[in-house]
Amino acid sequence: MKMTLRSKRTMLLSVVFVLFIAMILDIWIRKEEPLERFGEQFEDEAQTRTRQQADHGVTKTYERQLEIADTGAGLRELQLSGTNGPITVQRATGDNVSLHYAVTVSASDAEAADRKNEALNMEQHNEKGKVTLAAMAGGKTLDHDDYDIAYTLLVPDGIKLRLHAEEESIRLEGLRGDAEVASEGGLVELAGIAGSVIVNGSYGNVYASGINGNIKLNNQSGTATIEDVQGHVFLDSRSGKQFIRRVQGAVSGVTEGGLLYVSDISGNVNLSGTDGDIGLDGIRGDIKVVSRSGTTDVVLPKDGGFSYNVEVNEGNLLTKLPFVSDDPDNERKTNLKGTTGTGKWKVDITASIGDVIIHSPIEEAQP
Repeated sequence: MKMTLRSKRTMLLSVVFVLFIAMILDIWIRKEEPLERFGEQFEDEAQTRTRQQADHGVTKTYERQLEIADTGAGLRELQLSGTNGPITVQRATGDNVSLHYAVTVSASDAEAADRKNEALNMEQHNEKGKVTLAAMAGGKTLDHDDYDIAYTLLVPDGIKLRLHAEEESIRLEGLRGDAEVASEGGLVELAGIAGSVIVNGSYGNVYASGINGNIKLNNQSGTATIEDVQGHVFLDSRSGKQFIRRVQGAVSGVTEGGLLYVSDISGNVNLSGTDGDIGLDGIRGDIKVVSRSGTTDVVLPKDGGFSYNVEVNEGNLLTKLPFVSDDPDNERKTNLKGTTGTGKWKVDITASIGDVIIHSPIEEAQP
C-alpha cells in the first residue's frame, strides 16, 4: 500500500523530533561531565588540604646548643647555610663558637614532631680552618613546611663569617672580624662591626651603621642605608635605592637605575650612573661623576674651595656660579670651568642626556 502524502509528512516530522530530542540529551550529558569532573577535582583538593592540615596539626619547639671548642687552634672562617630561619650573630665573651638554635617542628602529632626533631642534625664540615654548619634532616636539606629554625651565633674575635639566608633576617652586632652576608628578599642589619664587610643583597633591605672598616654593597632591586662608617664604601647597584651618609673615607661605585643619595662625606667620591639620579650633599673631598640619562644634584659645603670642570651634553646645567659657557664646537653642550675659594677640591662631572644642578657658595668665584 502506498503511503499518502500526509502520512509521509507525519513520519518525517516524527523523525526530526526524535533527532532533536537526542541532540538535546547529548548536549546535556556533555555539560554534566565537565561539572562532575570539576566537582571531583574540587573534592580532591579539599581532601588534600585536609590531609595537609592533619599532617601539621602539632607544632613543637626544641632548644638546642652546639659548642665548637679550640677555636684558637686554627679556626679562621665560619659559614652558616641552609638556614630556614632568622640569624643573629653577636660577639662571644670567650674563645669558643657557640650556636643556640630553636627548632620549631610541624607534624601530625607530638610523637611525629619528636621523630622529626630527632632526625635533624647540625652537620659540621671542617677543612683547613674553615668550618661550615648546615642543618640537615636524614642527610637531606630541610623541608620549609616542616622546620623553622631561629639561630643565635656567638663568635670570638678574628673569625671571618659567611652567612646566607632567603626571605629571612640576618643581624650582626658588635663583632670584631670580617663578614660576608648574602640575602635574597630579607632584612640585613649590621651594627658596630670592626672589620671589612661585604653585603650581597637582592629584593630586600639593608641597614649598616657603625662600621669600622671597608664595606662593599652589591644591591639588586633593594633598599640600603649605610651610615657612620670609618672606611671605604664600595657600591654596585642595579635598580636599587641607596642612602649613604656620615662616612670618614671614600665612596665609589656604579649604579644602574634607581636612586643614590650620598651626604656628609670626608673623602673622595667617584661614581658612575646610568638611568638613575645621584644626589651629593656636604662632600669634603674630590668629586668625580659620570652620568647618563639621569639627574645629578650637588650641594657643596660653604667651608671649602672647589675647582670645577663640568660638561653637560644634551641636558641642562643649573647653577648660580658665574662661569657657565656654551661649547663653541657643540651647541648641545654646556661647560662650567672655574674656581671658588682656594680651589682645594675638584668637582669633575660629565653628564649626557640628563641635568646637572650645582648649589655652591659663589664668594670669590674665579673663571
